[in-house]
Amino acid sequence: PVTERERLLMTALKERNDQITYQKGIIRGIQSQMVLHAVYVEDLRGQLQGKEEKKAQGKNKGRINTDGQAKILTQDKIFNAIVKAHEECDAAKEAATKRKDAKTKYVEAVAVWKVREMDRKERNSALKSGWINEVRRWEAERDSAKYDQ
Repeated sequence: PVTERERLLMTALKERNDQITYQKGIIRGIQSQMVLHAVYVEDLRGQLQGKEEKKAQGKNKGRINTDGQAKILTQDKIFNAIVKAHEECDAAKEAATKRKDAKTKYVEAVAVWKVREMDRKERNSALKSGWINEVRRWEAERDSAKYDQ
């Protein structure tokens, strides 16, 4: 720096760049923490869902509950209980199918997102490298202008 003002500006610029670099590091750490937290929560959600499904399966063993009364399968109460049990079983199978379909759609959406994310990163990398080249060119022009004076 030739003048006092240039020296002050260069010092301020260096301090600002250091501050930005520090903030980027903090943001990167927070983002990493959020990703790890999301993975942990998703794992717990899967475990909880598995436990709930296992608990629900344990309750229904295919027995007809008649509260100690005689089991005559033609009675309305018994027949309705059997129909209800079949409906619940069908609903459970349908829910499992829906969950499987939703999981498949989710996996496909994540795959598409990953491709788009890679494209975005490549574009950003190209822009950043272009910017770095421009800065180098500008610095070279600045330095040559200093020496020409």
